Formats: sequence, structure tokens, C-alpha cells
Amino acid sequence: MSQAPVTSLDALPQEAQVALARVLSSTRLFCPAFLPDLFSVPFHELHNPILSLIDSPYNNIGMAAPRGVGKTTILQARILRAIVTGECSFVVYCSATETSAAMQTDNLKHQLEYNTNFTGLFGPPSISQDTLEKETFSKRSWVAYGRCLILPRGVGQQVRGLLWRGKRPDFIVFDDLEDRELCRSEEQRKKLRTWYFSDVKETVSKYDKGFKRVWIDTLKHQDAFLKHILTDPLWKCIRLEACDEEFNPTAPSYMTKEALLAEYEAAQRMGNADSFMMEYRNLPTSSLTATYKERDFRYFTLSNRGVGVWTPAYTALMRESLITRSLPTNISEEAKQKFSHYLPAGGYQNLLIVDPAKTITAKSADSAYVVFGVSESSPYILIHYAKGHKLAPAEGIAQAIELVRTYNCTHLCVEITSLNLWVAEPYRQALSESGLACEFVE
Repeated sequence: MSQAPVTSLDALPQEAQVALARVLSSTRLFCPAFLPDLFSVPFHELHNPILSLIDSPYNNIGMAAPRGVGKTTILQARILRAIVTGECSFVVYCSATETSAAMQTDNLKHQLEYNTNFTGLFGPPSISQDTLEKETFSKRSWVAYGRCLILPRGVGQQVRGLLWRGKRPDFIVFDDLEDRELCRSEEQRKKLRTWYFSDVKETVSKYDKGFKRVWIDTLKHQDAFLKHILTDPLWKCIRLEACDEEFNPTAPSYMTKEALLAEYEAAQRMGNADSFMMEYRNLPTSSLTATYKERDFRYFTLSNRGVGVWTPAYTALMRESLITRSLPTNISEEAKQKFSHYLPAGGYQNLLIVDPAKTITAKSADSAYVVFGVSESSPYILIHYAKGHKLAPAEGIAQAIELVRTYNCTHLCVEITSLNLWVAEPYRQALSESGLACEFVE
């Protein structure tokens, strides 16, 4: 292969150096400039939040994006930019298997070796032959420009404790980490969580602030690890949808409404509407076939005026503040309006439902407690309390009595299947001894 002549960056005119520096500081500009074959069409509405987040200063960023939107290609462009600019010195590329991770890192290697946009400016990426170590590209891991190691890794392989020339990984990528088939197994999902928390998470020193972890995938299961990443306050995340509930496209140049409808109808005919929701909307279940939809649930506040129902904008604001643990600096006028309307508070009776767990081991299910209000004159159900706890039997009974007292419940309903009198009688006795005016229901 003939090698393109290398251009000395210092020899470039000042104007060209400024323009190049601008391109190298932005993935949005870097993609079409250095990878025109991969980015031959303009970015659309789904790409914009990905490009913004992937260049953000956050250490941990997660993205749930629809299938086929080009998320992996953008991610690889971001890694290439980090390599050629010297932003990183140790890249760990994690995928479902080492083979798939190696295929993706081979794509990076191919660009650095054969794309004249890179070789013309930065020279050949292999280690020069006059170094003592005489390192060259290998089948799995390889070194670029003598200063950046790229290591592919599959789920379960060692990541913790890795050091290269005294440096820990500073750019860790999780690309398409969850395999759809394996994701269906609770055991496999548990293995992935264990691997991340006991191995991958400890790769970076708690004192190191100059690292980046990027998790990018499409939701593949209701209990996928990605689903938990999206709500983890330690991660800055986005969840992107190809369309809304009415199949109106987010990015028509990506998929039209007609194409989205065709995909959904095909999935529905196969009894797999949830798969469409996960792949194109990153939702764990189909909101179209669900008995209760998201719009059927609204937050509320009890006040002297009655039941104040929150506006959707205020609800979104509160959800964001819970994730980020801070209020946004720029709050829209719409979000400042807390209540959309009020419901009469009178006529409601509160009930407590308890589903006690049989055991309180770490692996057992929690005991569930739900307090809700119902009224014969209102179609709305007010959910006051819904939580799970790991409590010993005596503690669980005490928790139930306290909730009855706090919410002035008229009925205490306990699920006794398979436990029968072993559960019913202690609850009944405790309720009687409390002196509360509450009826016990099995």
C-alpha cells in the first residue's frame, strides 16, 4: 500500500490550524471531515442528542438509542478522535463477546491504517521500529502511535486491575453489551451485574477524575442492565425514541411514519409488540397494548383545595431533579405551573394491601406495601404509598400497623396464599391490639 505523504501540522497555515483544531474538538465536525464515507448524509434529530452527550464532560454517560440509528458508528468516531488527539492512552472496548469487540476495534485499526485523512495528518499508527519494545498491531490488542493501547473485551473477561505502562484504562466503552438471547435468562443478567460491579466498575481509581465510560445500546429486556443505568444518578443518560405513541417519527429521514407502522404491525402479528417498543422506543413493554398507559398515571398533592393533579411539564421537571439531584437552572414557564386541575378530596377511603415475603434473605423478594384511596364518586385511584421492604415477620406487622395509622386506612388486606393462618392471625391480633378502627381482610 502506498502511504500518503504526512503533513506537518506545524507547517499548516495559521487559519488551517485553527480550523483543524475546531474539527478535532467536536465529534459532530470530526465525523464528516475524517470519515466522509461513513457520514455522507446530514445528521438528523436522533443524532443531535447523541453527539451532544458523547462530547460532554461527564465521566459516565449512557445512551439508549433505536436500532439502526448509527450509534456504534458515532461512538467509534468519538474513540478515533480521542486516539488521534491524545485525549486517551488506554481504551477498553467491551461488547457481548471478545470476538464482537475485536471486530469493532479492527474497524478502528482499519481507519487509522488506511484512511488517508488520518495517515496524511498523523502518519502511520503502528509503533516505529526504533523503539525498544518494538510493539506492533496484534490480533486482539494493539497500540496506536506508540501511546494508546486498544484492548477488546467480552462480558466476563478481566478488566479490573489492568495497567499498561503504569496507566489504567481511561476510555471504557460498553457497546451492544447485552445479548438478546442471554438477556432472557435471569442468571445471565445477574452475571452481567456481578461482572460490572465487582470488576469493571473498579477499573478506574476513585481518585481519578480524567476518565470516560460510555454505555450505548438498545433496550433488550424489561430488566436489562441498561434500564438501570438510565435511572442511575451517577450516569448522565438519554433515552431516544424513533416515534411517539401515535407513530409520529422523531426523525423522518431515519424512518417515516409508514415504515414505523409497518414494523409495528409485523411485530404485532407475531405477538411481539414489546420487541418493537424496545428496539425503536427503548421502552420495556408496549404502551399500546398495555391495560394502563403512562398517560393514565399522574402525580398529585393533597391540599386544602383538594387533590392537586400535577402538570406533565412539572412532572418531567421533578423526575429530572430526582435523577440529577438538583433542579435545572432554566425552568420553562410551563413547568412552573404545578397543578393542571383539582379533584374533590372528600369521599375517599384508604386501604392497605400487604404481600409479605416468605423469607428475608438477600435473594428473596421484598414484602410489598401499597396504600391507595378509592371513592365511589370518582374514577381516580390515589396511590399514597408503594414500597418494598426486607423485614422480619414482627417488623413487617409493625410496618403495616404504622401505615394504617398514618394514612387512616379503613381496611388492612393481607395476601395469605400458602402462608394461611401463620400470617393472618398475627396481623389480626396486632390490629386488634392497636385499637385502630380498621377492618382486616384476607
